Amino acid sequence: MARIYPKQNLRNALRTRTARNVGKKTDVLVYLDYVLFLNRLMAEARKEAKGHPPTALDIAKARGRVLRQFRG
Repeated sequence: MARIYPKQNLRNALRTRTARNVGKKTDVLVYLDYVLFLNRLMAEARKEAKGHPPTALDIAKARGRVLRQFRG
């Protein structure tokens, strides 16, 4: 099975950017959160596009709304 993302690189980036301990499954949770973010972003961009394929402008308009949802 092919690896989807480099686990060790992600873990090292999390360790250097946060002052918290990184557990064994943290990288998986961060990756799933990222995928969920992209899924919602594209759904909002499709709503913004109103019938035509989403453009970069539609994605930019939807980005603010989706980022507000993911603030934690």
